[in-house]
Amino acid sequence: MKLGLFKSISRKFVEKRFGKPTDKVPPGVKNEIEKFELMDHGEQMGKPMLDYLLPNGTQPVKMSQYEAEYIEKSKTNQLCANCDSMYQHSFSGFYICSKIQWKIRPEGGCALWNPGDKDRYQ
Repeated sequence: MKLGLFKSISRKFVEKRFGKPTDKVPPGVKNEIEKFELMDHGEQMGKPMLDYLLPNGTQPVKMSQYEAEYIEKSKTNQLCANCDSMYQHSFSGFYICSKIQWKIRPEGGCALWNPGDKDRYQ
């Protein structure tokens, strides 16, 4: 019971300070959040709100470089530089892949290679 009281006070404090979380969301999402909040607590615990709002799930996390068979110097023309998944991070300047974790090198390659429009490295 003490936890319920704490959650109630915390929620009121947050809403007073920042407004209700649903104040700035589209009406359809707001309705779904309100439905979720009316669900039985046990039912809520069985299905987190994000899963409730996104029934098809979210994009899976990136694969490790090991799992993708990434190598820093490709022996073929299938380079990260000409793959549609490589991009350059706007702040750090590092080359990043949308499919695998960590930094990559334009001359690298992996098993997930997918041809891009052009060689972005040259």
